Amino acid sequence: MMIWHGDKILRRIERKPIAGNIAEIIADRAKQNAPVKSGALRQSIHAEGDSVIADAGHASVVELGTATRAAKPYMRPAIEQFDNSDLMKSVR
Repeated sequence: MMIWHGDKILRRIERKPIAGNIAEIIADRAKQNAPVKSGALRQSIHAEGDSVIADAGHASVVELGTATRAAKPYMRPAIEQFDNSDLMKSVR
């Protein structure tokens, strides 16, 4: 299971409705970035409050890789793609 808590972004934001919108934006991006074999990983990605969760059993293996399997990051790029224009969209 992979869980992203919006700690770094949320330290700058006090209002929870905005934080939830940020998590939804990042979850949507993570779904777009996730590799698809069966679709289980992509379907498991969702926002819960100010967190983004991928609860497929193989979520961390895909994101981080193993000694014998290359990483295929989907969550970290989604977080890195977030910028101030996304924050402005979440306020509207």
